[in-house]
Amino acid sequence: MSSLTAVSDNWRSLLALAIGGYLLYQLKQLFDCTIRASWHLRNVPGPPHQTYMLGNFGMLTSRPPGLGYKDWHDKYGKVVLWRGFFSLPRVSITDKKALNHILVQQPYEFPKSPFDRRLLASFLGHGLFVADGNDHKRQRRVMNPAFGSIHMKAMYPMFLAKAQKFRDLSLNLIEQSSESPQRASIDLVKHTMKVTLDVIGAAGFDYDIGAIEGGEQNELMRAFNTLFATNRTLPFFILLRRMFPLFDTLVPDRTQMTRDRKNALETMTRIGKRIVAEKGAAIRAGISSLDGSKSSSVGKDLISLLLKANMDEELKPSQRLSDDEVAAQITTFLLVGNETTATAINWSIYGMLKYPHVQDALRAEILSLGTDSPSFNELNDLKYLDAVVRETLRIYPPTVGTSRLVAKDCVVPLEAPIVDKSGRTITELFLPRDSIVDISTATLNLDETVWGPDAAEFRPERWLVNDGEEKSATGKLPEGAFQMPSLASSTFLAGPRSCIGFRLAMIEMKVVLFALIQSIKFESAVPIEDIESNIFIVTFPQVKTQRQKGAHLPVFISRV
Repeated sequence: MSSLTAVSDNWRSLLALAIGGYLLYQLKQLFDCTIRASWHLRNVPGPPHQTYMLGNFGMLTSRPPGLGYKDWHDKYGKVVLWRGFFSLPRVSITDKKALNHILVQQPYEFPKSPFDRRLLASFLGHGLFVADGNDHKRQRRVMNPAFGSIHMKAMYPMFLAKAQKFRDLSLNLIEQSSESPQRASIDLVKHTMKVTLDVIGAAGFDYDIGAIEGGEQNELMRAFNTLFATNRTLPFFILLRRMFPLFDTLVPDRTQMTRDRKNALETMTRIGKRIVAEKGAAIRAGISSLDGSKSSSVGKDLISLLLKANMDEELKPSQRLSDDEVAAQITTFLLVGNETTATAINWSIYGMLKYPHVQDALRAEILSLGTDSPSFNELNDLKYLDAVVRETLRIYPPTVGTSRLVAKDCVVPLEAPIVDKSGRTITELFLPRDSIVDISTATLNLDETVWGPDAAEFRPERWLVNDGEEKSATGKLPEGAFQMPSLASSTFLAGPRSCIGFRLAMIEMKVVLFALIQSIKFESAVPIEDIESNIFIVTFPQVKTQRQKGAHLPVFISRV
């Protein structure tokens, strides 16, 4: 018995030594990285260091999402040094030439950091959004055709049908209201999610989520709502676990929030694998629909298109995606086609609540078309609708930025020379290995040197340009805006890692706004100044006095 006890004690000692050694090694690596990067970046302007553990994060979290970065860039210029967790140096860059180098010319020399990938994978699985390097190239190559303009146009009738059904649901809520004048009170965030979930369910993987009809009990919908619940926050210890993944193996996280999210991701993965298996079998059998029936979107959903592209005989075996990789794209589709798009629609309507004349002008343009079923081309010819969508994505981007790891020592060119702390003027920036580069979408999109002194104002008219000529004294897009990374704003980024679903998001936003604004008037149910932004994966509106509800935008809707 004593010998067994001795063996057990020895194993405990060895395990303790292993854990201690691992922690010391990780801390040494972190310390070495911090010291080396700090030395090379010591003269880059930036805010004063606050605390060792949290760095300057306190300065970011004390401001609305994205505006902390803007404060720094307004004060220190287009290249700013700040400190992240454990004081690891991070460089926020808004210089366009530097961003072109990072995003377009050398994108795979600046991958997502292991910390970001582990954190995102805990919500999204291992789809395109999380993949990096050769895995990303392979997935993107196979997926690109499915997101092309031809396929978006083919799916448009389904988009329109879902938007019209959603409009009818909204009108029914008004008719059922007993208020006088007749109007209904709704939470726009929850309301909008119904149509975007149904659209991406049908367009993404030919799955009937049934959110518009009230499918709260749908398994996929429940899993999605759990995974992206905005009334929860990420405790600091979870972030530490993502930095030191061995903790998850040695000391499993058994909190209820983690169990809920793990179960939700497993549910979505299971459903995704079933969909992929059934659709793959149907395609191989030469059947375009799982039940053999015909519909406007049969065989045109993104998963079907992805599977067909993946089966192309010209594709090398090494370039093909596994069934698990295809299934993992479902959470990517839900994020791109639902979470970000629903958020953008909500912010668009918020902009029209804050600036009612925009809602009036948009409705006038929509009504001038004389139909509630515009063709694909007719929808895209609505200039003011296009301007409202673009202005929304500029001033209220669903994500406020991204970050990249510097994979190896490199030199990044600068468009505008900067003066460092030592007084030197530099035209290129040395970035040491393992430092982090931050790209602040919010800062780029609110840059007054690009957009003018009214950069913070929601003004769709700035996009109204007629064949390159100035339409009015205030309606010409600033020349500098065309040098931004993508779509004359940085919202979708640029290069091989730019947003693959930007066409889907633009079309979905336009068709939903068309259907709603044509028939429904929106008014804020709370003082507009009580609405603020917060962030959890994406930015979202919330009421200052009701923060415990998370994403929340109470509005009144009435018939036009």
